Amino acid sequence: MGSVRDEIDALLIEEFEIAAELLVDSSTIRDTLDLDSLDAVDLSVSLNERIDIEVDPNSFHELSTLGDIYRMVEDLMSKSNR
Repeated sequence: MGSVRDEIDALLIEEFEIAAELLVDSSTIRDTLDLDSLDAVDLSVSLNERIDIEVDPNSFHELSTLGDIYRMVEDLMSKSNR
């Protein structure tokens, strides 16, 4: 497995058809990436399958940028000692 960021970026490109040039820390989840609450559920499931961590879809409500997603997943992985 690559870095967490690489895995998340690949997932967003492959499953959500987001252009690679939009995948920067400052990209907003709702406006730039155009992800909504249903996408948050899909993203949670995909992260669980791809990175083997459990992400609560509701946790995305507290996040505003892609950088926030990176940090949340990195934190979850460090808590699970990966």
